[in-house]
Amino acid sequence: MPKMMLSPNRLGVLLKPQGFWLRHYDPFVKHIDFVRSAPIPRLYEHLCIRCGGKSGEAVYATTSISGSTSPGARGCSSEADRALNNVLQTDAEHGWALLSNQEESKAWEKRLAIRADAHCRATAQALGPALQHRLQPAFEVVDRYIVKAGNLFDILDSEYRHISVAPNEVQSEVDRLSAYILNVGTSMQDLELALTIIFSFAPEVEHQADAFRGSNWHQDSELQLRTHLLADFIREQRRLFALRKP
Repeated sequence: MPKMMLSPNRLGVLLKPQGFWLRHYDPFVKHIDFVRSAPIPRLYEHLCIRCGGKSGEAVYATTSISGSTSPGARGCSSEADRALNNVLQTDAEHGWALLSNQEESKAWEKRLAIRADAHCRATAQALGPALQHRLQPAFEVVDRYIVKAGNLFDILDSEYRHISVAPNEVQSEVDRLSAYILNVGTSMQDLELALTIIFSFAPEVEHQADAFRGSNWHQDSELQLRTHLLADFIREQRRLFALRKP
């Protein structure tokens, strides 16, 4: 596999003064995602970079606003904007910038960094208020799941036991759905714990005895949204939990 021409480390240095941190880097599929908190409560601004090609490197960069630190599936917890890519592209027909060497890659990274702040803020201003309004009911429901789950640090301290003692019907739903959840920008470990919490407390939180039982992951947008937001919360708690360990 050809080595990726863009450098997440170089980009991180350029973007750090603007408040971005590296959220995700996958050298195999050539994805780089940076994120920072948005001025709108509970929302995050994202800078998403995608690369491809066997000869040279075709690069795309878009911005998005999301209810979590991962961009998420478009239409689920985030909204994307291609305006930044329209500025950076050198091939309007294909919608990309084609890089041939390190010098061109470094120059493109600097062009991206110069424009990132303004374009991310513009995306947040244009799409953020409506997204926050749409996500607010889900935020409130997820907060109720968090309260029901209790001290997450205690759960993380004995995570395997917490999942393994869940009722059989909860474990079967977690196993069934875990097989279908791919590319949502978070770890399977966080997803499984989020699903365990949801199926353990859904009857109380959703006020429905069989809430989400047998749901089709690809068709149930409410389950997707709750899982995505809760898994993102778990990821942040896991990071804080790791920091406090001796």
